Amino acid sequence: MAYAIPLMLWAIGPDRAPSLSKDMHPVLAALIVAVAVGYQVVRWRSRTDAKV
Repeated sequence: MAYAIPLMLWAIGPDRAPSLSKDMHPVLAALIVAVAVGYQVVRWRSRTDAKV
């Protein structure tokens, strides 16, 4: 979802940049990275708890 919103805004925007990364605000890029890292941490913790 964190990636879908900037992608939709880029795709429907009237004057869009040649690539999404040039058009996306740095805070949104940081949000995407934070969500991905958080997801991996939760996934890793659930796998290690299941093995114990």
